[in-house]
Amino acid sequence: MRATLYAAANAPLMRTMAGSQIKSWGMRLMRTLPVAIGGDNEAPSPGYFGRAAVCSCLAIGIKMTATRENVHLDAVRVAIEQDWDNRGVLAMEGVSSVPSETRISIDITSPEPEEEVGSLVARALGKDPWVLALRDAQPVTSELSVNGMVT
Repeated sequence: MRATLYAAANAPLMRTMAGSQIKSWGMRLMRTLPVAIGGDNEAPSPGYFGRAAVCSCLAIGIKMTATRENVHLDAVRVAIEQDWDNRGVLAMEGVSSVPSETRISIDITSPEPEEEVGSLVARALGKDPWVLALRDAQPVTSELSVNGMVT
């Protein structure tokens, strides 16, 4: 399934607004960058939202897998940590903007045997689209429009 950001009338569902707002599906999100790399630090960074997407999608995927397999889970908590060098984001020569490491921690409370829960989590990790997008290389294309002309 292809996720698209266009409605039937080709109106973008996600559009960067003036300042540091994003409007998507009728909701507004505030975002900025840390002061160290030119932002005002008055809202979460785009990376925060990306990491939140990974955590929430994985937690939901684990719960969905457990429900489908009739495995009882009392609580699922997912955390993510990434290491990177901000010089890469600033396009400084010789420094990559790609995180050097990503660590995901999963904490589950369940009366089920640890081996069964671990196996379930492994299956969920293997199907989670955001975890797989971080883990696996994939083709990425872009399209540029300047003054309404796609090039």
